[in-house]
Amino acid sequence: MDIYPNTDLVLKKDGTLHIESILRYIPRSRYVVKARWQNKEVVAKIFIHPYKAYLHARREQIGHDNMLKINMLVPQLYAYDKIQDQQAYVLIFEYIQTETQEIDAVLLLDTLIKWHQNSFIQPDCHRGNFLIAKNNIYIIDTAKIKKIYFFKKKHLLNNLALFYAQMLTPKNETAIENDLVRYEQALHWHVDKKHLYKDIEEKKAHRIEHFNLRKIYRNCSSIVWKQRLTLAYAIYRDTLQGEFKNQWLTFLNHPDIYFNDAVHYLKKGDSSTLIQTHIGTLDVVIKRYNLKNPWHAFLRLWQPSRASRNWYYIHWLIQLNISTLTPVTFIEKRFGFLRKQAYLVTLAIDAEPLLHVLPLASEVEQDNLISQLIDILKKLRAAHLVHRDLKATNFLVEKISRKVYLIDLDGMHHVSFQYILQRKFKKDIQRLLANWQQDTHLQQKLCLALQRNGWM
Repeated sequence: MDIYPNTDLVLKKDGTLHIESILRYIPRSRYVVKARWQNKEVVAKIFIHPYKAYLHARREQIGHDNMLKINMLVPQLYAYDKIQDQQAYVLIFEYIQTETQEIDAVLLLDTLIKWHQNSFIQPDCHRGNFLIAKNNIYIIDTAKIKKIYFFKKKHLLNNLALFYAQMLTPKNETAIENDLVRYEQALHWHVDKKHLYKDIEEKKAHRIEHFNLRKIYRNCSSIVWKQRLTLAYAIYRDTLQGEFKNQWLTFLNHPDIYFNDAVHYLKKGDSSTLIQTHIGTLDVVIKRYNLKNPWHAFLRLWQPSRASRNWYYIHWLIQLNISTLTPVTFIEKRFGFLRKQAYLVTLAIDAEPLLHVLPLASEVEQDNLISQLIDILKKLRAAHLVHRDLKATNFLVEKISRKVYLIDLDGMHHVSFQYILQRKFKKDIQRLLANWQQDTHLQQKLCLALQRNGWM
């Protein structure tokens, strides 16, 4: 079932729902829309799964009722109905004008404490499930909230770790300990902090790899995924909206038309070609991954394309708060599951390679750039990621902000075993230091910074 703005849905019992705009869409599952119903401005959740729409709607209704029973703030539920002549169900809620301010971490923790005091957990903790209005937090997604009857402490502490892994901005251990004092007092039990910190890190890594990164290869609220016999691509949904939609669709189906003498070539190589150009209003860099010869083309047929790997690891770095290029789309030319040429599109930035910037920088700026470099390495190491080509030209320094960006991620790799990670990470460090072999002063500063972190 497809739903569009400025259309009417006839309900079985309660009149007509006029759709004004689509707020969220989860393919084959549900729409969240802003609408008008009985002269009221409302938000409606429309459940469209072919076999489970009724079940999903009932879960949402039961979760909403449970939150009312424990005096949690939820939008008022006006109606629960079925769409006429469709196997789709709708819940109609009051529309609440939200405030743009950041959700207060204290209020979030208070919400979690109240859940746990009443033996409820939320297995899907993320900020999109809450909204703030009049300095209060409203719970707007209640379908997955469930009551725990057995092994309560184990389940609640597991949910606490999930809360810190997904909900809060990065905190140091001292700040978390201050929160835990309130939590322990409210729940009247002791929390094993060492176990909790380990659990938080494991859940962060699991969330990134097994949930957030899966969404970049399927249709969701932010991404359009298309796959057919000869072509596959993923592109941000916002890019395909507006007056330049046709221009982007032309590019997605025929990317090679942009590789002509009129564009600015950043690199012409056997393995890849880089150009900078405009598509619509966006200033972009397009990287085409070339097939060097028939044997190389044959080997690449069976593997995920380098553009796909780059797309994947760019999003992983974004999850880790590592500065990297902003992705727009990637394209694979295919025959069935066999890959051929591939393309990656990112937003262009005004930057220059760290290789040239670092030797010419002042002492103060050198310290700042090296500090950013070490921070990137720390985050990569903690996430068990190795770059495998840490030459200084793969670090860019943005000219205005002086922020360091890590690029060229198609060789990046996730390593599960600690021993192998140490060996590969050591190779990355050696490759990094090899960039400035002639500058002994700079190399000494880098070595000292690496030694302080136990990497030398």
